Amino acid sequence: MASDENAVLKFPEGFLWGTATAAHQVEGGNDNDWTAWEAAGGSKDRSGRACDHWDFGTFRKDVALMRSLGMNSYRMSVEWSRVMPRPGEIDVAALGRYRLMLELLKAEGLATMVTLHHFTNPCWFVAQGGWERGSPRPFLDFVRAAAEELGERVDLWATFNEPIGYAILGWVVGIWPPGKKRDLLGAIRVSRRMAWTHNAAYQVLKEVSATPVGVVHSMIRFEPFTSSPADRLFAGLANYAGNQWFLRKTTNDFIGMNYYMRERLHVPSIMPLRARRADPENPTSDFGWEIYPKGIHHLLLSLRRYGVPVYVTENGLADATDGRRADFIREHLRWVHRAIEDGVDVKGYFHWSLVDNFEWAEGYSKKFGLIEIDRDSQVRLPRPSSDVYAAIARANALEP
Repeated sequence: MASDENAVLKFPEGFLWGTATAAHQVEGGNDNDWTAWEAAGGSKDRSGRACDHWDFGTFRKDVALMRSLGMNSYRMSVEWSRVMPRPGEIDVAALGRYRLMLELLKAEGLATMVTLHHFTNPCWFVAQGGWERGSPRPFLDFVRAAAEELGERVDLWATFNEPIGYAILGWVVGIWPPGKKRDLLGAIRVSRRMAWTHNAAYQVLKEVSATPVGVVHSMIRFEPFTSSPADRLFAGLANYAGNQWFLRKTTNDFIGMNYYMRERLHVPSIMPLRARRADPENPTSDFGWEIYPKGIHHLLLSLRRYGVPVYVTENGLADATDGRRADFIREHLRWVHRAIEDGVDVKGYFHWSLVDNFEWAEGYSKKFGLIEIDRDSQVRLPRPSSDVYAAIARANALEP
């Protein structure tokens, strides 16, 4: 990398520069299994108004902020529980609001990636068995309704966001709904059902339009903590189960990759550990995740085997002081550029996130936004790191 440090690193023409959000984390006023989980004490905070994106005036102002920061794309999600509040019932007004949002984005020159499932479910779907034992048919009906109403305004469809992470946090770690712990068989059932449903949703979306369809997959750079055979085996198994299995079971026109950290694994343990960092000199995020930019290069290289374009759909830092975010962005993009040089067809980068939002079990305690939000007034305050990202996006290049 030393030879690149003083060079201008140009990104491919048409490269997408944007940010990513999820409906429940920014909209406010949702009624789904996560709001029920919050009410039961499963999060440090109640989501409440969140970032007030369901108010079209607020959303319009944030789109203007995106444009002021030089972005040419935006990744958002559609909330299933809004569109289908009861079994078999489509809320036409809710779909109409999403249509207005997408029309505004397109009018402002922003390409759109729309995720159809970003962790939340209607409460009635959970009561019917959810992703472990319920029928996926209602989700496929929602997918068809969204595609028929919104499809012309969507440039990229993503079916699920982080399906493996969803299963692990809900059925093994137990800090997300349904709050099961050490239920590995349940997590496997959920993962398998989501893989099947992704493939079925892929076909539904293709029946409606030719818009590319993919999945957004969280990837961790797993490495052995020592050179022992057991540690190497453990890291290899974690890489296959966490990073590759879902992609090998599904059909995708593109792959969305979320990357946040590296974990070095050590045997014996009950679960993969990240308690000991790979390098004590490396900084961590406010989550305690090791900041390891080189890992994004390794993982992007691992995706070449699938022969489809790749988008970095999430990459960001919990950093309340904004002291590390600018360097985090620069260094990760340096390694993204190296992956492009090495033949990976990376077509875009979506920073997580545009604004500080509701961070699931952590509530509002973790700050990922390029833009700070005052929770009471909803006033936006761009952080210094937003200027750094804006300069890169406008230049379509990483300056020395």
